[in-house]
Amino acid sequence: MNGKSVWSVVAFAVMFALPGTASAQMASWQDVQVADIEEMKDKWIALAGAFEESQYDWEPMDGVRAVRQVLGLAIAEANLFPTSWGARARPGCRKRIRSRA
Repeated sequence: MNGKSVWSVVAFAVMFALPGTASAQMASWQDVQVADIEEMKDKWIALAGAFEESQYDWEPMDGVRAVRQVLGLAIAEANLFPTSWGARARPGCRKRIRSRA
């Protein structure tokens, strides 16, 4: 084999080795989604903790949901979201979230 052929074989081998290595390092779509959900859970818990219980009924203005309603909606969505992936709904969870209107 001449020098050019050796480099062609090396380049060919590297080309096929890289995608396997890169894909092994990438997180799956589900892992990324679970990590996002965990991060959002932590943020919602921190937000709920930032308010005193007496402030939960505060509405910034007429027609805007109170803090309690927003947190309740977030909890309802968090319980229903996994069902879009085929998970069973938790006992007591409704399939439909009632709107405020």
